[in-house]
Amino acid sequence: MTIIPELTHDENLVLSNSVSVYVPSAIGDKPFDNSLYTEAIAGILSKLFGGATVHPSVGYWIDDVGKVTKEPVSIVQSFGTAEAIKKHSLAIAALANYLKSVLEQEAISIEINSELHIV
Repeated sequence: MTIIPELTHDENLVLSNSVSVYVPSAIGDKPFDNSLYTEAIAGILSKLFGGATVHPSVGYWIDDVGKVTKEPVSIVQSFGTAEAIKKHSLAIAALANYLKSVLEQEAISIEINSELHIV
């Protein structure tokens, strides 16, 4: 791998750790506008890590009766140091559990450094 010289200066900040919260857009089989939750999560992650990006996506999974289910999701992602992610891990877990409860979900996905945690 070639390192671009302009990106190796000490004044550049490199954040190699990330956390993403997958915000669902359906309660059961009823779609809803998840934009308020997405913006709230983006605000919280921005306060914890200094910024966030929202990626619209589509998730697929097998439901209780074996059917492939498709649902639009918003992935809210922040980058930070390993220390910051560890420091805020309880807040991230609480956030996932809150979403799970208020949105009546079986689970919420949290991705930390490319590892998917299903809460």
